[in-house]
Amino acid sequence: MLTLYARRRLINAIGLGISALAMLFGLIWLGWILWTLLANGLPQLSMAVLTQMTPPPNSAGGLLNAIAGSLMMTFLAALIGTPIGILAGTYLAEFGQRGWLAPTTRFINDAAFCPLYRDRSVHL
Repeated sequence: MLTLYARRRLINAIGLGISALAMLFGLIWLGWILWTLLANGLPQLSMAVLTQMTPPPNSAGGLLNAIAGSLMMTFLAALIGTPIGILAGTYLAEFGQRGWLAPTTRFINDAAFCPLYRDRSVHL
């Protein structure tokens, strides 16, 4: 008969071993996907992929439209989001002690957008 401490250590070791096996199983599949991606994708990369316009189906071409669209979306998001973030931070600094809007703004910021800021061990 095992003591309570020994039984807990045994259950912990079994759970840890099962978790490690599950992690290894997942990493094997992820490694296989990465290997397949690199083996089939790297030979296809060229400057034409980055500099030519997106072609019609079944013809050669590149990804310039997708790259330009991603850059424009990122720029627009920064253009819209930066002033909103600065204004929200200024509002919280100046009027954050009273009213209902300040706690609501703080909750949305903490819960939805910045979960890493709560953990002081994470340094960005």
